[in-house]
Amino acid sequence: MSLDTRSKNSPLRICHVDSEREFRGGQQALLTLAAGLKALGHAQSLVCPSDSELRQRAEALRLILADSIPSDVDIVHTHSGKAQNTAWWRTLGKPVVRVVTRHVAFAPKGALLHRLKYTYTCDGVIAVSESVRERLIQSGVPEQHIAV
Repeated sequence: MSLDTRSKNSPLRICHVDSEREFRGGQQALLTLAAGLKALGHAQSLVCPSDSELRQRAEALRLILADSIPSDVDIVHTHSGKAQNTAWWRTLGKPVVRVVTRHVAFAPKGALLHRLKYTYTCDGVIAVSESVRERLIQSGVPEQHIAV
């Protein structure tokens, strides 16, 4: 079932993907988001390195931990560049919505590559601030593809 045909009252199944082993602000934002969405009734799962602090903290929040992206999710939300690449390949051809959060405001290395990445491997980009949004636009990511 696509997101367009779902009942507005149907809970979403969201898989968050993060590739970092260290725990920083992006991982805290992921946990805060997942906990909030879970409280609203949406199913949350997380794919991350087994030896990461994020995984330990997610266990404490009782998030569903997975070794790979479940096949029945509606949304795959990636929280790092490497995770975005991996998730795109793992969900290629599957009926999922792909979203990425960009946490950093520095210019992406290789503007052309990032323009292609943020335009064609995801359905939307969440910029955590206006400065991140501006940097993405400067790199050539279409403005209408970015939400703050």
